Amino acid sequence: MENMRHTKKELFEIIRQQFEVIEYWMEKALEQSELKAIMKPHIIAYPDALYRRFSQDGDTAVQEMLQFLKDNFKDNFKVMENNGTGKVSYHSILSRQSRKLLLIIENHENGEAEMGLLTYPLNKSSVTDIHRLKLKWSDPYGKGHRKKYDYRGKSYKDIYDIFKNFAP
Repeated sequence: MENMRHTKKELFEIIRQQFEVIEYWMEKALEQSELKAIMKPHIIAYPDALYRRFSQDGDTAVQEMLQFLKDNFKDNFKVMENNGTGKVSYHSILSRQSRKLLLIIENHENGEAEMGLLTYPLNKSSVTDIHRLKLKWSDPYGKGHRKKYDYRGKSYKDIYDIFKNFAP
């Protein structure tokens, strides 16, 4: 039987060659978009996400949320402005994959609405799926089935974990 001992230099060369093979297949998979959806959204764009917090001011928090979604989930979600009385009164967050309305960013102060809230959509079947399978928020929003989550003052990591539920 042949001697199986290798020098350090030989071992490093074997490892380098194996790494090249792995890198080749990862690039091939990315080209075919097989790993793109898996790898990209799971790395938060902010290294200080545990300590960074959304503003307590609702108007500022809404702007921060829009930028947060753009920085972390632009390939997963489409955000649409919805006008009430000439001003953007809320932003709809839709899945790019299913085109389904997932959540709403409230951007007005009217009734129970406050700037800086995430709320369930009006469609009861969407809400049932979101609530039962993903979020389980307990704070009611208006009458009926809708729930709210006040993200003002919350860490970016907390919000990232919410949206990661909807990223493919």
